[in-house]
Amino acid sequence: MTTGAGQKSKDTLAEIEVREALDALGLDHYREHRTIALPPWGNRSQRTTPDVLFEDEKIAVFVDGCYWHGCPVCFRDTRTNTAEWRAKRAQNRARDQRHSRALETLGWRILRVWEHQSAAAAAKAVQAMIDVDAGPGTYAVP
Repeated sequence: MTTGAGQKSKDTLAEIEVREALDALGLDHYREHRTIALPPWGNRSQRTTPDVLFEDEKIAVFVDGCYWHGCPVCFRDTRTNTAEWRAKRAQNRARDQRHSRALETLGWRILRVWEHQSAAAAAKAVQAMIDVDAGPGTYAVP
């Protein structure tokens, strides 16, 4: 699946690297791109599709593209259609937050990974979430 000007929305290089790092740690009992129904938002039903899902542990991993989600570390704004792209990224971030909160209310733990972050660090963060069995919430890669 692609978005925008041919940008992949599934199986990006960053996602593949995270899955390979999870496999290397023996954490290979995940599902890829499994859709989860969320509580309605306003009068609309909603759903989300994590990039990696550990159903038994209720851990959802999202690998966010630095450009599309406005990474605070490495994002660079466009030179054309700046207002439109800023609005689009703001919508993406608002949706991400809304979906994370909805998943938390359902008892899920969410790990948000920026595409520039180390896949090995992301996999270790998942391992720590499994080992500690922390409560629902949104977590970031250290």
